[in-house]
Amino acid sequence: KAPEGYKALEVTVEVNIVANEVVKQEVTNEKVTGQFEIVKVDANDKAKVLSDAEFEVYKDGKKVETLRTDKTGKVISQKLEPGKYTLKETKAPQGYKLLKEEIEVVVEANKVVQVQVENAKELGSLQVIKKDAESGKVLAGAEFILKNESGQVVGEMKTTDKDGVVKFENVVPGKYTLEETKAPEGYKALEVTVEVNIVANELVKQEVLNEKVKEKITGQVEITKVDANDTNKILAGAVFEILKDGTKIDKLTTDKNGKAISKKLEPGDYILKEVQAPEGYTLSNKEVKFTISNQKIEVIKLQITNQKEPGGGTETPGEGTEKPNLPEKGEGSSNNQQLPATGHDMNYLPFVGFVLVLLGIRLRFMTKNS
Repeated sequence: KAPEGYKALEVTVEVNIVANEVVKQEVTNEKVTGQFEIVKVDANDKAKVLSDAEFEVYKDGKKVETLRTDKTGKVISQKLEPGKYTLKETKAPQGYKLLKEEIEVVVEANKVVQVQVENAKELGSLQVIKKDAESGKVLAGAEFILKNESGQVVGEMKTTDKDGVVKFENVVPGKYTLEETKAPEGYKALEVTVEVNIVANELVKQEVLNEKVKEKITGQVEITKVDANDTNKILAGAVFEILKDGTKIDKLTTDKNGKAISKKLEPGDYILKEVQAPEGYTLSNKEVKFTISNQKIEVIKLQITNQKEPGGGTETPGEGTEKPNLPEKGEGSSNNQQLPATGHDMNYLPFVGFVLVLLGIRLRFMTKNS
């Protein structure tokens, strides 16, 4: 039996006893020892081993040795007396966080104790700021996803807040693509992805600009259908077609208010053609040309008239009224024309006598001169 903490001899010791002498034989025992092996791995991927991690080994507050993991992520201690030891990481593998917690290891006699030590990667964050491309106004409601180099989505989809900001936090450093999945209302979504590089222990800021959706310029035509002789009289039931380059674009029917409005029309030249007149009215053969501007949104208002069918409907001023029977030129010069009665007789003889006296004086004057 060996002393406690020591190995028993594995061989026998030969001694030679001499008479009348005390033979001295020194027997040495090795202390019982043990070892531990550190295996350094990624905290999120245990199959990934990490080299160049450095540790200091302490016993009872005194440093015993320094260890460094090799390319296999392993390092084995020297032979140590059984007991409790403390591991302190003094240097983390590149790109990983230094382990702040101390690790307690119990060394057992004649054993190699394996200790797996994990390191988490150093992380970074991304802040996306969404703005109007022209005004610089911040935009809420944009939705983004972040993809790693393998094309996998990292984390969840995020939406910009009222300050136009969204954050992707605790992201493993590396190259990523930022993809907009929904643009703010009234804006165009980005057609390309944005490449970003996440740096450990840093907040990377990325500004993303959006252009407003340009309002498509269109126009409309509004028809008001009225009686040709009385524009205050509105006409329902008139049917029109709108043509562009010979192709029918729209069909309209005037309502009880005599109005009809087209759908939104693209800029260009159009023709308005009546295909059905209101009841009791003559179909108009006139084609009305109009142009929708490409400069502004507008509603072109057209008033279209219809003539009544001959002999149909209620008379309107200027239609079907008889002219008065006026005398022709020269009429009324007859001596037989009777003057209108006034209600009493009149004696014309003094007047006739006066006229005859004047004629006599004139004849006498003319005879004297001749």
